Amino acid sequence: MPVLEKPKKEAFAQGMANGLSAAAAYRKVYPAAKRVTYESKGPAMARLGQVKDRITELKKKADAIMDKKAVLSIVEKREFLARLVRTPIGLVDHNSDLCQERTYIEGAEETSVRVKLPCKLKAIQLDNDLAVDGAEAGANSELANALVLIREATHGR
Repeated sequence: MPVLEKPKKEAFAQGMANGLSAAAAYRKVYPAAKRVTYESKGPAMARLGQVKDRITELKKKADAIMDKKAVLSIVEKREFLARLVRTPIGLVDHNSDLCQERTYIEGAEETSVRVKLPCKLKAIQLDNDLAVDGAEAGANSELANALVLIREATHGR
């Protein structure tokens, strides 16, 4: 697929292919846009056929250049986040890749290990940020719009 005809759409696609969220890519291309605008129009632009295809193409080109072992794909990131959220802490030991921190506690009889997982709520938030065209993206935009309206109503802005 060739470069998109509209330079702003091309810049948006390149921003997303380089790891920006849809909202951040839109804001970079349209710096004067209000928050409610870039949070709703960014995901909408990412779903446009040519833009979506261009993002996919740019990501494939980047994957071909990069060593696959050095860079995680979006799918790999989302799979890890899903596993993190769904795995009960009781099933995680100190050797697990889900273990963020381990502390060894010396006791009189034995040494025990305390395991800490990354924050599951942050994992859900990251997964939502990575969901460009799924239901989560639309829900995020609607929620953001509702929060802006609530802030304006309660703060008089």
